[in-house]
Amino acid sequence: MPIQAVVFDLDGVLIDTEGLQYQAWSTALAPLGVDLSRDDYLKMAGRQGDVIAQELVESLGLATTATAFLQHKTAELDRLLHSMPIQLLPGAVEAVTDLGRRMPIALATGGSESETRLKLDKAGLAVYFRVVVTRSDVTRGKPHPDVYLLATERLAVVPQDCAAIEDTEYGVAAAKAAGILCVAVPGEYSKRQDFAKADRVAPTLQDAVRILGSMTAS
Repeated sequence: MPIQAVVFDLDGVLIDTEGLQYQAWSTALAPLGVDLSRDDYLKMAGRQGDVIAQELVESLGLATTATAFLQHKTAELDRLLHSMPIQLLPGAVEAVTDLGRRMPIALATGGSESETRLKLDKAGLAVYFRVVVTRSDVTRGKPHPDVYLLATERLAVVPQDCAAIEDTEYGVAAAKAAGILCVAVPGEYSKRQDFAKADRVAPTLQDAVRILGSMTAS
């Protein structure tokens, strides 16, 4: 069946913010006497912040609560997002422009509404999406399917007629749990993850667009 809509992830697919995420987690951990290595962060990239915070507090025996720890990390990320430029990943504008000409496109992200709006505005991407769904809109974040199910509902398209582009195994799991075809584009921070659940794995975003372009409704 030809696909009738595409739902994009944001971080790691369209914009290069994983380095800022790593920096924010590292800054939040430093006062607690923990040095977060890049390799350790690679195992977490793409997971929801509340899940990461809870697991770090428990596994490292941190002298804080998960809520306070996550608030510190979120405040640091907000500072970085306001003070640093948001870098588009190669082919990002071309991807949303090309697929957006053919069909409705949506965004389904694990970031909060305020964080997502800031990123989209700074990156100049806000105008491209008919629907934007964030972690603030749902009870459960990725790898649960909630953001994808809400995105397809707002697009008025059944999940089986949609495709998703994701860069982490957790995002892929969310899309597949929603019944959506998923093309994975592993990035610098997620390339060691398990993409066995993806329908296709593309080396670049441009390749993902070509794959989906060949599956669009005529």
